[in-house]
Amino acid sequence: YFETNLAGARNVTAYAEAVDCRNIYFTSSIAVYGPTDGPTDETAPICPVSPYGGSKYPAELIHEQWLQAGPERRLVICRPGVIYGPGDPGNILRMVRAIKRGYFAYPGSPDIHKSYGYIEGLLDSIAFMMDRPEPILRYNYVEDPTEPLGALVSHIKTHLGSRAPVLPLPLPLLVPAAGLINAALGGNSPIHPVRVRKAARPTHIVPGTLKALGFPFRFDFRSSLVDWQRQAPEDFA
Repeated sequence: YFETNLAGARNVTAYAEAVDCRNIYFTSSIAVYGPTDGPTDETAPICPVSPYGGSKYPAELIHEQWLQAGPERRLVICRPGVIYGPGDPGNILRMVRAIKRGYFAYPGSPDIHKSYGYIEGLLDSIAFMMDRPEPILRYNYVEDPTEPLGALVSHIKTHLGSRAPVLPLPLPLLVPAAGLINAALGGNSPIHPVRVRKAARPTHIVPGTLKALGFPFRFDFRSSLVDWQRQAPEDFA
């Protein structure tokens, strides 16, 4: 992470300097905040607990140094949640497929908030922010409102027409079980202990800057599922 994010930031800003590029859009991460039990907007303290988040914030600072080193430069820093959408094999698609097949369980409590961002909404936000006049903008991108995991599961079940029960399982049981399943499948299981722990970590992120600037959110989680299936029905097959 550090080699990619820090060296990458230096390379990008050096190239921008060399070709006199005056606009940079940098994708950071909500991981810079660490676990967030309560509503967390862009004014929250930076407190990463993972190498990924710990490498993203210094990369932001490298871009800010580039901004300050020359006139008429603009920098937009986006801190997105987990992005999902057509063709992405990540956590949301795994959850959709697990619910459809009847083997999804809550990793701990269904009341923890999880902050995700739909790719089409993220693209909308890029266009919106790049058209702004401010020399620097930092913003979170997640769908609004951020909802508890139980609500996300309910939306998926409604979308799929599923009646399969989804029960909470305590992490001390679920993590070892995920390890056994993963080992039995030769390391190719979608139920991996690392993913289980990550799914149980709260991320209650608020897109405060976008809301303050009047960004028109086109999607909430429920409507994003409809648009996603329209674009990529094979993901829901």
